[in-house]
Amino acid sequence: MKSIQLPKYPYILAHLVSLLFIYTVCRVIFLIYNFDSFDNLDFKQISIIALGGVRFDLTAILYLNTFYFLLVAIPLPFRFENTLLWRAIALVYFVIVNSIGIIANIIDTLYYPFSLHRSTFSIFESFKSEGNLAAIAFSSFFDFWPITLCLIALLGFFIWTIKFIQLKKSKFTALIHYPLSIVLIFPLLIVCVLGMRGGFGSHTRPIAMNNAGQYVSNAAQMSIVLNTPFTILRTIDQDTFTQYNFFENDEVLNTQFDPRHIKNPDHVNPTENQQNVVILILESFGSETQGFFNGHLDNGTYQGLTPFLDTLMQDSLTFKYSFAHGRKSIDAIPSVVAGIPSMKVPYVISHYGTNEIKGLGSILAEQNYHTSFFHGAPNGSMGFNSIMSLAGFKNYYGMDEFYDSKMYEGDRYDGTWGIWDEEFMQYMAQTINTFEQPFVSSFFSLSSHHPNVVPKRYEGTYTEGPTTGNDTFQYADNALKLFFQSAKKMDWFENTLFVIVADHATVTYNAEYKNAIGNQRVPIVFYKPDASLKQISNVVAQQADIFPTVLDIIGVDSNYLAYGKSLIDKQNPKFAVSYVNDQYQLVKGEWMLHFDGEQVNALYQYQDDILLSNNLVNDTNEEVVDKKQELELFIKAYLQQYNNRMIEDRLTVEE
Repeated sequence: MKSIQLPKYPYILAHLVSLLFIYTVCRVIFLIYNFDSFDNLDFKQISIIALGGVRFDLTAILYLNTFYFLLVAIPLPFRFENTLLWRAIALVYFVIVNSIGIIANIIDTLYYPFSLHRSTFSIFESFKSEGNLAAIAFSSFFDFWPITLCLIALLGFFIWTIKFIQLKKSKFTALIHYPLSIVLIFPLLIVCVLGMRGGFGSHTRPIAMNNAGQYVSNAAQMSIVLNTPFTILRTIDQDTFTQYNFFENDEVLNTQFDPRHIKNPDHVNPTENQQNVVILILESFGSETQGFFNGHLDNGTYQGLTPFLDTLMQDSLTFKYSFAHGRKSIDAIPSVVAGIPSMKVPYVISHYGTNEIKGLGSILAEQNYHTSFFHGAPNGSMGFNSIMSLAGFKNYYGMDEFYDSKMYEGDRYDGTWGIWDEEFMQYMAQTINTFEQPFVSSFFSLSSHHPNVVPKRYEGTYTEGPTTGNDTFQYADNALKLFFQSAKKMDWFENTLFVIVADHATVTYNAEYKNAIGNQRVPIVFYKPDASLKQISNVVAQQADIFPTVLDIIGVDSNYLAYGKSLIDKQNPKFAVSYVNDQYQLVKGEWMLHFDGEQVNALYQYQDDILLSNNLVNDTNEEVVDKKQELELFIKAYLQQYNNRMIEDRLTVEE
């Protein structure tokens, strides 16, 4: 097919339309691949979403291409359309920025099931410490080959449009060319500015991610409306937190929610028989992977993927309604060891990641505990070493220390993330055995993760499941079993409190785990070898509760600040807060509420409405109205305590 040659403005318009078409195809691919993640989608709703998506696509495309369009249109001292060198330079820019935009959309198609939102600028901070990104990308290129083919086809079509749509050489004389170009440049500038703002008028604020809410029936669908270049560009240098003043009186504020724990002056911390603590954070072990609370699934035949963990939960303090604070690994670490969850962006990489904190390691170090953290990835991966150090865990054991130990002959690297869980957990058990008691050690697993591979000796060992990666969960569960078998033979085992928690849930396939409640559920388990904690609890638990609960169980009291409460203290409120689909989510009792910082947008009795099909936010029943007001006051107090203390660097309690 021959190319077409167009004057400046038809040329700009043609490329704009072609890019809008490509972004629409990206949205179609995103929706098809992630269709099971979205509820209540019919043709009418999809049509509304598609129209709304064009608005955001236009903004993103203009952000990326206004410079190029102006280069084409501005009357430079030379004729741009007649100068081959300048056209070539500008086209290289045009190809690079738009290829990056297309690639970002497609990558997010694959990443969405794990994050459940479009990526923002913080994604670069999240992965900047990873030295194995090339290996991960190479593996993904083949593992998700249908999406890879879609990407190649889209990039190929984009390059074809560049060859097909050519800029026509100007035949106007200078006397006509320059005045005409100057006159026409102003409408182009106005269109570009309005397009990037998302509208016109003094009342119109620049388009933001939450504007996608007007095109959807629930918050999760906003990710379909948005596109990844837009969400990344709109969050560059964005202030993370807003100062809230819902309560002007601190006394009233603290009555609603107070994150401070003030030491009881009559309490004497134990000096003998101090209990050890081992915290095991399991990669992606969402509650759906366990059979323990899911016997009702698959018509009562559901077995789960973690038989050992299920057995351990039977003899532990285990919570039926327990929640993560986020969908990324770096959200979990500060929540678990310092009681500081992530809101909007991971705390670790936020503007406030350097705030002074007092974590579990710091408090127990004051009681002469040896503190350590184990993670089988390359040393420094995900910045875990930094946050663990801030939380008081001074001894770090990673891939370097594993190989230095020479515990195993040969390479135990899984090819992507780090050392296989089985070998690294055995190394951890042997290393802990060298510590003086008391000690507190934390571990973060890594094998139950894409690219979903197990050691060759285990290939074909595990049962198949409805999704990929089922064998990696079974492998990781077996590694946990072998760790406990080794630990039981060691002197420190009987005097140790074990905490098992997942960092976050992962891709789900049962209906009750595909919504804002289900996709945040993770196991939280407290185990002692004498089974003295054995209890199945229906109270709400969250990752930030682990820090104060551990201190309570082992009898250590101190001044500290945490956005969770001890789960064994019956006087404390039990709740879970997270940031889901641009909404603050509060789970308290049998209720779940969504609050966007200004108003309540959803209210569910989730325990009786596990699929979240009946939004009670506009219900006029007096009991519902009262509960809505009660929960709204609580989440406002929580956010004021969280945001304002974060901004003002007040995350500790003075002695």
